[in-house]
Amino acid sequence: MYPTSAQEQQVLDHCAHARYVWNLALEVNSTYRKGGARVSKPPRFAAMSRMLTQVRQTDTSDLDSESAAEYSWVASGNVVIQQQALKDFDQAISNFLGGSHGYLKWRKKYRNEGFRLIGTGRVPAFTSEGEPLLNAKGKQVMHRKALVRKLNRKWDQVKVPGCGWVRFRLARRELPDAKSLRITHRDGLWHVAFATLPDPIPGPGDGSVVGVDRGVAITAALSDGRIGVIPRPRSSAREPQQLPLFLSW
Repeated sequence: MYPTSAQEQQVLDHCAHARYVWNLALEVNSTYRKGGARVSKPPRFAAMSRMLTQVRQTDTSDLDSESAAEYSWVASGNVVIQQQALKDFDQAISNFLGGSHGYLKWRKKYRNEGFRLIGTGRVPAFTSEGEPLLNAKGKQVMHRKALVRKLNRKWDQVKVPGCGWVRFRLARRELPDAKSLRITHRDGLWHVAFATLPDPIPGPGDGSVVGVDRGVAITAALSDGRIGVIPRPRSSAREPQQLPLFLSW
């Protein structure tokens, strides 16, 4: 992605707000985990969103200058980007509780620059049968969509809040049809990635049955002769330290 100088400054501000909200949520979660609060469980996405709303609506007239500037700075940011940072945090907490990931880390400036964004466009929603999707009041449901427009064969533009239309280089020929997107900064370059659902892969539909044999060297061997190999999951930082103790036992 190739923002102008003014657009890049605005994108950096978005990154700062997303990073600040993530770190603030991590601080709250760590306080609960250490027993600093009187409740047993730390707040999740819904409760954290209410906290964010309270911070954005805080009256700064009775606060000192430093605290007032901090509250005003948070309120000046884009609420959608801040809420999506909380959603990323909540998903990371779910991964940690599920045992697939380690505990969360602090996000740092110049190292963790990025944010997730829900598209600002609106499109009618339809059911799987092609009928209009209606809510409880009988009104048409509208889904979010990332606003993208084509410039030429190799270049597109995406609309980012506060920045307007930002150019990016196409990685595929077709326009991305996505609800959300993520903007990151890596190796001195800006990148935009669109979250899209892949097309479903139909089954054979002949009622056939295939046996699966799981192994170590070979991940899975199927009874029809096919063999699948999946890379071994990377060890956590603690597992290599426990290996000598396990071997001695």
